[in-house]
Amino acid sequence: MALTKVTYSMIQGASLNVFDYMTAAQIADVQAGTLAVDVTAAIQAAVDYATSTQLVTNTTGAAGRPKASISNIIFPKGKYLISDAITFAGTPTYVNVFSFDNAYISQSNAAKSTFIYPDAYINRIQGIYFNGGVSSIRISGTNRDAGRIIISDCDFEKTTSFAINVFDTSPYTGLQSATVHIWDCRVINCAQFLRASSDDTWVNNTWVEVDNTSTMAANTAVIENRAGVLHLDKLEGIPAIGTSGAGRPVGVRWIDNYGKIVADGCRFGGEDAGIPIVYNYIGVSQTSPYNDGGSIIIRNSQIPSGPTAQADSCVIYCATQIPQYITIKDCYGQSSTPMVIASAVQPNLIAYLAAQTSAYPYSRRIFQIEPNMVAPNAYLPVELQPYTVQNTFASTQLNTSQVLGQSITGTYSSGASTVTFDTYIAYNTGTYYSYITGYSPAGYGNGSVYEMYLSIDPNAPSTASYRNILAGLIIVDTGFAGGAIKQEISYVPLANVTGTASTPSTVAVYFKTAGGSTATTSPDGTTTNWIQIVIGSVNNDPGVQYTMRLVKKL
Repeated sequence: MALTKVTYSMIQGASLNVFDYMTAAQIADVQAGTLAVDVTAAIQAAVDYATSTQLVTNTTGAAGRPKASISNIIFPKGKYLISDAITFAGTPTYVNVFSFDNAYISQSNAAKSTFIYPDAYINRIQGIYFNGGVSSIRISGTNRDAGRIIISDCDFEKTTSFAINVFDTSPYTGLQSATVHIWDCRVINCAQFLRASSDDTWVNNTWVEVDNTSTMAANTAVIENRAGVLHLDKLEGIPAIGTSGAGRPVGVRWIDNYGKIVADGCRFGGEDAGIPIVYNYIGVSQTSPYNDGGSIIIRNSQIPSGPTAQADSCVIYCATQIPQYITIKDCYGQSSTPMVIASAVQPNLIAYLAAQTSAYPYSRRIFQIEPNMVAPNAYLPVELQPYTVQNTFASTQLNTSQVLGQSITGTYSSGASTVTFDTYIAYNTGTYYSYITGYSPAGYGNGSVYEMYLSIDPNAPSTASYRNILAGLIIVDTGFAGGAIKQEISYVPLANVTGTASTPSTVAVYFKTAGGSTATTSPDGTTTNWIQIVIGSVNNDPGVQYTMRLVKKL
């Protein structure tokens, strides 16, 4: 093919070369790598020409989905000094940026980002070494279908905020119909790595190193997942952040989650004993579909999350909400810390769970944590253990539970009924246990967890459907009253399913002395005691048969 012009692009219609927009002195400085000559205006001129010549050919669908021919910009080998952000205009933008020689762009203005995309749609950035500035790549846009952003083979160093900041303003919904792909990149000493807010963000084969010489601030995360699903695959994390009292910023962690996370084959490294992996800020689904709440799945990964001296040292720290799904499976390298800490949600976790169940009765939590690293009591707070897949509502098998006390059956009268269930316990050398043959000791003391069921026989006369099926969690905690340690009982409703003609039941749980009145004080250690459950406000369902039982969680 004949040459049509003598330029760095050489062939008419070929990809743009930024050297075509530079003076001889600027090119010489870039090639020498001295970073003495500012080339901001030249690069911006090349970008402006590329965006002005993109050809939008078609727009389909309610949300847009435009098509266009794409302009490509080439950065030859060298070091480029800029002092302002390079802005990629276009509504939307179809421009790719490539360097096949790892061109180095240094942002000398600490108050500016490097590349800004006000309306990103179909864009690729490949092979650039970014240094300095607020963010290396800032991406915004509208919620337009079928967008795709690809960032590959890039290096990011010493940004004062997120190296990659996707839709950087609240409510973080602008790119939710786009996918963002980040692969084969390195992130070194940036204050933060990524803010994600698209439908799906994929990070693959990427090295992320933070240390206490960077500008990472206290109480911040390396990654913020503001919306959608964040997929981390083979992320290599190096948290050389310092130990407690030795320069470690307070409250630093890997991920803040406001959506869903799937991490597979990742290394959340153990340098300086690691840092917490996820701070969670999203709960159960509040509207249909009811399985679309917060989700955290970590598989086949190294998960140090210490050091133990930190109050938030754990794999998942429930900062304001408890997610709907948690899976921690086939992982290794756990520090001596609990898997999940939920005490930050509020001081009374039982009240939180009860309120959530009442407000969102169709949204269920499901947790799966494999017991391959730490003692069982370190998996989850006791209040959350009944939500594990091993301990579902139907967990009556003897390998996961045992029936205690007695099961009582009866038939509802034509009026409202109150059902009282007493199970006999006693105090013996420091252990509360059931006197029922075959289930001694039952362990009614501190930390014991039970499930309570009130079920209705669906085949009984006059029963059109399951109604007033009630399942609850009974927790025995150590409390303090007037300076003295006592046992306290709490009840958490796990399910209260009612028919159209029924209303929820009320539940009260007590310690009770034999022949005495109900009380919330501790068994005194000398008298025979009972645990009593009272279910009231059972609605009128004449002839319906019920069964009530208590199950000890193992």
